[in-house]
Amino acid sequence: MRDKGHLNNTLLIVMADHGHRFAKLRETHQGQLEERLPFFSFVMPPWFRQSHGKLAWANLKMNAKRLTTPFDIHATLMDILSWPTDEQLTDVDVPKERSMSLWRPIPSDRICAEAGVEAHWCTCLNWGSADGYESEVNATARALVQAINDQTKPERKLCAELSLNKIVDAKRLVSHSDMLRYKWVKDKDGFVPDLSGNTKLSFATYQLHVITEPGHALYEATLQYNIDNGNFTIDFTSISHINAYGDQPHCIIDKNYFLAAYCVCYDKI
Repeated sequence: MRDKGHLNNTLLIVMADHGHRFAKLRETHQGQLEERLPFFSFVMPPWFRQSHGKLAWANLKMNAKRLTTPFDIHATLMDILSWPTDEQLTDVDVPKERSMSLWRPIPSDRICAEAGVEAHWCTCLNWGSADGYESEVNATARALVQAINDQTKPERKLCAELSLNKIVDAKRLVSHSDMLRYKWVKDKDGFVPDLSGNTKLSFATYQLHVITEPGHALYEATLQYNIDNGNFTIDFTSISHINAYGDQPHCIIDKNYFLAAYCVCYDKI
C-alpha cells in the first residue's frame, strides 16, 4: 500500500478484537492483560502528521499512554468527518460520554467508570490480596457456583450440576484511602479536604479464580459483596471461562449457546 501511494490519502487502522481467551497464557496475569488490551494502531500520511494534523498526531501519541477504549473510535471517526478546530484539539475535555475522540487530549485522570468499562475488564484498578477475608472469599466462591447452577438448572437433563473444587486465587478491590478518610472541607471555598473521617465500606468487590467439577472449568469472575447484609451482585458478563472446554457442552450449544461456558454434558463426565 505504501509503495503504490495508497497511504498518502488514507487513514489505516489495524486492530485486534482481544487477546487469548482460552490458551494456557490466559491463566496468567500477563494473559489477562493481553485479553483486555488488544493491539490497536493508526497509520497516517506523513504529510498530514506534519501539517494539518500536527496537533492531532501529537494528541494521538499522548493518548497512547492514557485510558482509551474501542468506544472512542466512534468519536474519532466522527472527527474525521468534521475536523475539530485547533482550540478543540488543545483543550482537555471533561468526560461526558463514554466515547472521546483520540485526536483530542484524553484526560490523564480518566477512569474506567467514565469510559464505560466494567470492573471485570478494567486494567487500571488497584487489586490487593484477599488474605484475611477468607470467610468472605469462600462465601463469594460458593455464591458464584450457585449462580452458575441456577443458570443451567432449567437444562439439568443435559447439563450436570457443578461443585466448587478449588479457589485458585482471590483479589479484593482496594479503595482509595483518602476517600475513606474524607469527612468534609476545612475552608469556605471547598479546596481543603478534612481527612479526619473513618468511612466504613458497605460493599467489597472480589475477583476470583475458581475451579469447578465436573469438567475442571477455570472461571475468572468479578463479584460485589454487600458487607451489611451478606448478599452478592453477580453479573454474568463479568464471568470468564478461561480454559478451553472443548466439546464438553456439545449437548447444549445448538439449543442455548450462552450456557456453553457453564454446561458439562453427562456423557463428558
